[in-house]
Amino acid sequence: MKFLRFEIIHINGSEYEARYYKNARDNGGGNYSVEISINCNDKIILDDLSLEKLEWKTYRVLYYALFSRQLINSIGTGRKEIAYEQDKAII
Repeated sequence: MKFLRFEIIHINGSEYEARYYKNARDNGGGNYSVEISINCNDKIILDDLSLEKLEWKTYRVLYYALFSRQLINSIGTGRKEIAYEQDKAII
């Protein structure tokens, strides 16, 4: 696995670290992976065959992963409504 780059992703005023890697295959090809750190105990790892598709997927999956975590956390706090940019969830 070869490290490609480090990136800071900004979503809703928060920063998340992303580390991109290239995985070599025996046939000479490869695929790409990204490790996204939401916090020290929460990470997401995604894979794709192209770096461009992986970058697109990274933003989409991270956005909805954060939304789902916020939704779950709000159930425990008794909040009734969550607004997350354009999306809204009513509990």
